[in-house]
Amino acid sequence: MMFSKFSAWNVVASTCALVAFPCFAQGLDAKIEGVKQKREARGVMLEEVVVTAQKREQSASDVPIAINAFTGDDLAELGLQDTQSISRMVPGFSANENGGQSTIFTLRGVGFNDTTYTATGTVGVYVDEVSLPYSSMTRGPSLDIARVEVLKGPQGTLYGRNTTGGLINFIPKGPTDELEAGFTAGYGRFDTVDVEGFVSGRLSENLGARLAAHVIDAGEGWQYSNTRPDETMGRQSKGSYRGILEWDATDSLFIKATIEGWEITGQPQAAQATSIQAQNPFVGDVALDPRVSNYPYYKGDDPRVADWDPEFDWQVNDSFMMGALKANWNITDTMEFAVIGSHLLVKADGSTSATSGLNVLNTDSVLDAEVKTDALELRLTDSFNDDKFIWMVGANVSKDVGEETRRIFIPTLSIFFPLPVDLPLLPDNLLGTMIDLNGAPTITQKAIFVNTDTILTDTISLNMGIRYTENKQEYTSCASEPEEAPPSAFGTLFTGLSALAALEYTLQTGQLGSPSVVSRGDCFILQEDGRNAQFEDVLLEDNVSGRIALSWTPDDESLYFMSLSRGFKAGGYPVLNASSTKQLVPATQEELVDFEVGSKNAFLDKRIQLDLGAFYYKYTDKQLLTRLLDPLFGPLPVLKNAPDSEVYGVEAAIQSNPFGGLFLSLAGSYVKTEINEFLSTNFTGDEEDFAGKPFNFSPEVQVSAVIDYTWALTETLDIGLGGDVSYSSETNGTLEQNSAYDIDSYTVLGARVHLGTVDDTWKVSLWGRNLTDELINTGSFNLGDSVVRYTGMTKTYGLSVSYLYR
Repeated sequence: MMFSKFSAWNVVASTCALVAFPCFAQGLDAKIEGVKQKREARGVMLEEVVVTAQKREQSASDVPIAINAFTGDDLAELGLQDTQSISRMVPGFSANENGGQSTIFTLRGVGFNDTTYTATGTVGVYVDEVSLPYSSMTRGPSLDIARVEVLKGPQGTLYGRNTTGGLINFIPKGPTDELEAGFTAGYGRFDTVDVEGFVSGRLSENLGARLAAHVIDAGEGWQYSNTRPDETMGRQSKGSYRGILEWDATDSLFIKATIEGWEITGQPQAAQATSIQAQNPFVGDVALDPRVSNYPYYKGDDPRVADWDPEFDWQVNDSFMMGALKANWNITDTMEFAVIGSHLLVKADGSTSATSGLNVLNTDSVLDAEVKTDALELRLTDSFNDDKFIWMVGANVSKDVGEETRRIFIPTLSIFFPLPVDLPLLPDNLLGTMIDLNGAPTITQKAIFVNTDTILTDTISLNMGIRYTENKQEYTSCASEPEEAPPSAFGTLFTGLSALAALEYTLQTGQLGSPSVVSRGDCFILQEDGRNAQFEDVLLEDNVSGRIALSWTPDDESLYFMSLSRGFKAGGYPVLNASSTKQLVPATQEELVDFEVGSKNAFLDKRIQLDLGAFYYKYTDKQLLTRLLDPLFGPLPVLKNAPDSEVYGVEAAIQSNPFGGLFLSLAGSYVKTEINEFLSTNFTGDEEDFAGKPFNFSPEVQVSAVIDYTWALTETLDIGLGGDVSYSSETNGTLEQNSAYDIDSYTVLGARVHLGTVDDTWKVSLWGRNLTDELINTGSFNLGDSVVRYTGMTKTYGLSVSYLYR
């Protein structure tokens, strides 16, 4: 909730072309003559961005890929503290909550809406070439970042699985040659203290090190109860850390070791109930508990309103750790061999979700989960004829081992016929008050890839790549009634269902069925022969992804390109409350083919940078969250493949330094999504043809703009004013576009005033975000008897101070 600007200032001057905030020439000399030179150069021209979109350093204007780039200082200045918040400044990119303690990332309409903690998405997230394949791994605050690159369109050729929408690549700041240290400290609304610091330098002639840490502590809850306005929720502490060692082992061998992680503790965000919708598929509202049917759900526009059961122990205890080792060996002057190994672990240790938005438990849950990922990549790169032909060949293997157990509290859920009045000889709840859902995937991925860049003429270049991937997912699942649940009729019910299923199996096949007696702790998922047992299955998939791009550079200030690419997202299994294995059929892999054209142009001696693009996606077997009608539990969320869909759109971004000290940026996108063929079940359990419907969580129009003006106050002091605005059009949380799940358009405004030295030794900023207190709907869904929405952060403001020693 503050800005930080305390290292790697030489990076700033070289990362200006596609950023959404001003980058100004900075130097290490604070003498008056040097200050004057910096003032004269500031804002005169936009410098080139150096990116690693193709796993080697290139100017962004030379890469035939649609890219948005930001410096780490830009992220902090604009209050973009994590992956989710980047959506404010990247048109076409959205981040939505799913109620499952993970986030749905959507880029150009390509997302994956699932409530499963162990589900992988369609937008890849990388930190220094290390993949974070699960969105739950990205929840920590950003830390000591040099730049962020957002690559749009399928990136599977070089980056592998589950990047059909694109990817977000975080590049951390590395060790410096000279000793540097700095900190940023701030205080903001809701008693929020935000402190970030680093120290960097050489430990020896060949060994450099950098340590950084970031702590955010909110002492006051930013949400208040809809039915108990004096009670608040949202007190939380977030901390992240990173340590980097860089060793020049020999003249030709470079080794880099990184360890980083984060921890989040405190209270969860609570949902906001906007209507009541009984889940019971048989008698509807008749089965609603009076405490639910009489709840005063909220239809207003205050983002702070929410609700939760005051008697429940609400807490968050999430953590992440990553260790990575990179080695680069220059075999010859042109040939390089690279090895990247990593180990990742993300955990939720008893973290609660207040997903019902009610003041009683309905479908709220406690999550215990962890995912371990081990990955190894090998790459060999060489170039010929003065870099006119560059080739890369590589192999990648990874293994994910995940397990999640979600305990769902259902004492008032209509689907289980709650009985609010005690009746003789019957339990308080006919079917119990809690269920344990368990899912355990083990995913093994293997891939090989080849990529080439060829300069055909002085102005025309050809990029080609291909990747073959094998993916194996072993999956087990179980739904059961925990031993500590109060008395219920679950065992009797599922024992009877097992007997009926066994009889049906015998009559249909002539073979003897296997009825079960279901007790506490037993899996109650019905097998085909009537047994109640753990679900087990294996999904084997393979695919060939690829990309070909032709680019034309008629001069040093222009790039025009067209590309054709193909990407895949692996299939997967849902973690849901199902009475039969028929409801646990996996969604298979989806395929996306992208045709794209674009241009990158500089004008007026590079004082203006204009990027344009248009694309068309052909989608086959897109994985969509829809419903199935379970004979016991009614309509349940499930993943299914839509045979045919399409996406098309246009993008534009312009940045300018018209004169020294002034920066202007405007970017926008229009994205149209449409399902061409898909017959499934809607939220009410009825069969529906979804042809012609747009994707959910996919706004058509998104726009962002930034302005900043900095001028000299004295010989050594600068003062500046800045503002930013972002707009997102309406969308919906369901495929059927049910009005109860509307996600309205919103506009978010931010502003700041800053005073500091020209050489950035110190800086003071006064800032405000979401100044109009706009209600930002970050997710609208239904898991129980209430339709809910999550809201983005309300209005915040504060003061920050930074200091840099070098």
